[in-house]
Parts: sequence; C-alpha cells; structure tokens
Amino acid sequence: MLENLSDIDCLLAPVFCLLKNNMINLHHNYDGLIFDMDGTLADTMPTHFIAWSHSMAAQGIEFTEERFYALGGVPAAVIVEMLAEEQGKTVDAKLIADAKEELFLELLKDVKPVIPVQSHRRVSS
Repeated sequence: MLENLSDIDCLLAPVFCLLKNNMINLHHNYDGLIFDMDGTLADTMPTHFIAWSHSMAAQGIEFTEERFYALGGVPAAVIVEMLAEEQGKTVDAKLIADAKEELFLELLKDVKPVIPVQSHRRVSS
C-alpha cells in the first residue's frame, strides 16, 4: 500500500508519506516502537490548551478547559467555527486555527516529557 503513494497522496496524508519515506522497514531494527501522536512522549495537552485559550480569547470566544478536552481530535478550524457560531461570532476560522498552531509551536520549548514513558525511551545512534 505505502509503495503506491503519489505526491498528491502525500499532501493529503503526510503521515503515510513519513512512513513510506523514512520508516517502512524500521520495525526490523527494534523490538518495539512508540509512535508519538501528541502526548505519548511529551505532555503537550496543557500547551495546546494555553495556545487555544490565548487565540480564542483574542477573538472574544470562550473555550473552557472541559470543552477543550471534550473536543480532542476535532480539527482546529472546525472547533473555531463551532464555538464562534455557538457564541454568535463571525470569524476567519482558518486564520485563528493557524494562529493557535503558531503559538503552540512557540510554546513547545516549555513542554515536559511524560516521565514514566521517557524512562523507557532508547535513542538509537
């Protein structure tokens, strides 16, 4: 399956292209692998919430922590559209979602590892 991915597929499914280009035979070299999908090796959720809080507050949109966790996995622009509509706001959802992601990337330096998982991590040389 991965061998048949086109350049267009890579634009639509970058994770599969990462697998195709860099990891397709990685399993031959290790007894186990941890694929970090945001939160496995590093606790990024609090940082995501901070970025969301600032980005949404700048638009006058309330986004509680409880709602943030309930919407985990929903695309950012969809979250913005949903909350804006609920709160009677008209906004550029993509612009706000992009601003949130940019702020998140700036805050990554403060993210802490998940210690129990980190203690089992082995870096290859």
